[in-house]
Amino acid sequence: MLAAALEAELSSIIFTSADDGHRYAKPHAQMLGNNIFSQLFEKKIQESFIVASNIVNHQSDLKLTFAFPHSNYRFPIEFLHDGSDYLVLKHPLKRSITGIPSRRNTGLSHLLRELQEKHEKLRILLIASNTRPRIDNVDKEVEELYQWLTTVLPPNHFIVDRLSTDEASYETVMTLLKGCKYHMLHYAGHGHHDENFPANSSLYFWKKKNRQGEVLPLSVNTLKNTLLIKEHSLRFIYLSCCSSSASSDESRMLNDNFLGMADGLITMARIPSVLGFRWSVSDRGAKECALAFYESLFDQGYLDTALFNARCRVKGIEDGQDIGDWLSPILIVQG
Repeated sequence: MLAAALEAELSSIIFTSADDGHRYAKPHAQMLGNNIFSQLFEKKIQESFIVASNIVNHQSDLKLTFAFPHSNYRFPIEFLHDGSDYLVLKHPLKRSITGIPSRRNTGLSHLLRELQEKHEKLRILLIASNTRPRIDNVDKEVEELYQWLTTVLPPNHFIVDRLSTDEASYETVMTLLKGCKYHMLHYAGHGHHDENFPANSSLYFWKKKNRQGEVLPLSVNTLKNTLLIKEHSLRFIYLSCCSSSASSDESRMLNDNFLGMADGLITMARIPSVLGFRWSVSDRGAKECALAFYESLFDQGYLDTALFNARCRVKGIEDGQDIGDWLSPILIVQG
């Protein structure tokens, strides 16, 4: 494992891009990645990287963990490019935010042992929310995940529940989130990042069942407050939606205590691990990434390796198309 504490190094690196410098546009990802790599992977970090690379049998066995202070949360470390390829296509990569203690261990094997000792089952909730504008594969993503999980996972150790769009009304979801008893939650639907007021970044649900009534936003602030009404059991949230890991400028900390959806869940709701997307992601890409992720996770047990395998599969399926489907995911793991 190569663990790099990057506060001083990251603070000293300055980037420019064609957009406002905050969103890190996709067309400039490789340029930024080369810039990051050349400035960051030098001296002690480069030496450690070389030593670690020589120890492992395969480059995918070398895992990269980057620890950031909150001020550098939106730094695009996933863009790292060594001149031949993106590092996220060579190594499992995750990030963590320093100074935020995790209440729980995030490892799947550890969680399963813990639940076994308590004679409890691992509980998974899958939610589809196909609001306007329509996303064709939202319910298909959740249904295929449900069918795969319930086929592969033994029912004596796992409980998998799902809500289709017709079932996932705002009230129904809110009820399930109060003192949430699920350990893993997967949401597929629309997401929005509010650049100016990060606490208003939202997921979306129909007001009533069967797609009736208006579409209501579930802001990260409301989501956080709802989860904390009672002690929740969540260890991992997968946000299969656009901009779920997008982040505002640090100056927005004056308005809110967090900078976006994933950041708020980690820092305020104390969810140990969250996977979200920096940009918009294609309908097909989101579904393929989710399926590949869970197949790998329940095969080998590690979140970062599962995301690595998912990136590589989506890249293989959609080679030459939009890089956003496989470069967009951001995995934050605390503890």
